[in-house]
Amino acid sequence: MSLPTTDASDDPHIVGIMIGLLTRAGGEHLSVRLAAFDALCSVARNAAGQIRSRWSAVDSALRTALKDGNEGIRAASMKVLEQYAHSCATSEDPDQQRYACLTFALGISNDEDPAAKAAACRTLGVKERNHSHNSRPLTAALQDMFFLIDVAAIVPKHVLDPALNVRTRASWALANVCDALVSIRESHSEEESVSLEDAGVTDEVLIALIRAGLASAKDNDKCRSNGVRALGNIVRICPRPVLLREAERFVKEIVGAVIKNVENGGVKARWNACYAITNMLRTPFFPMGRSTWTAPLLTSLCTAVSCRNFKVRIAAAGALAAPTAREMYGTRENLRAVVRGVVDAFESIDEMGDVGFGEYKYREQLVLQ
Repeated sequence: MSLPTTDASDDPHIVGIMIGLLTRAGGEHLSVRLAAFDALCSVARNAAGQIRSRWSAVDSALRTALKDGNEGIRAASMKVLEQYAHSCATSEDPDQQRYACLTFALGISNDEDPAAKAAACRTLGVKERNHSHNSRPLTAALQDMFFLIDVAAIVPKHVLDPALNVRTRASWALANVCDALVSIRESHSEEESVSLEDAGVTDEVLIALIRAGLASAKDNDKCRSNGVRALGNIVRICPRPVLLREAERFVKEIVGAVIKNVENGGVKARWNACYAITNMLRTPFFPMGRSTWTAPLLTSLCTAVSCRNFKVRIAAAGALAAPTAREMYGTRENLRAVVRGVVDAFESIDEMGDVGFGEYKYREQLVLQ
């Protein structure tokens, strides 16, 4: 038995047809069931509204499939959820469906199959990215926070998974969790501020996120950009006592990992590392200026501001301008080196012999920076 080869999203009845096939096909019709899930993936990618309108039936089919003894079926059903969550990243889906997707993903994230785990981690990451904005009311932010705690407890262990695909997706989810924590904390007035500690983001949770971010920042290049992004956001949300207490241990290691990515990472890791430094330096009580790593950090940025890639240059220039007080630059020698590095970068801005054509559009932005 074969399924139509046309785009599944073209048929408004395709969801019902596929659910019917999944309901009637027994264990001996594995290829039919896999093809049905593949069709549902296509619908979720191109016509998510059809999934939304038939959610009750889809929900039932997914619940059954996620308990299936065949790992291929579990992975295929998780990919439907992954695609649906990704397609709806900017839509106003009912919270019931949002949280159902998250619950499914949390459950399957411990699956033995790497493909299922990777899809679950990506779903968790998309779910948290959905809520990294400033428009949600405080009650919704608090509800999101409780789910974030669940995700924050699950994701760190997956950044150490033997499978690179799982680690890559887990590091992306980790970075998005940290984005969401920053967004929730900073998106409300002082009177409505969300207390991370009261919501369950304890020192232990923060330390676990830091360890996971450090592991990703030192991993394969596919993970490193997410690792440094997570670290920059963790510093932003760390309470002052935690940051000062851990200055000699984790803060030094965080800065070292970020410097290494600024200097030796791929392009994406380098500009994410520069943005991470910007996040750190915007934290008023970040121990920049009086720490021994101040000069190496500034030196790495001065080198990056002359990088052949303009996105890296822009991010590095932004980081050099980020300190909130003169003291954060440290010694006069440090400040002179920064000024000299910026002037040299500005004077060489038109030396574009080795710069790719796609970089030209960023030149004006760098000048303004």
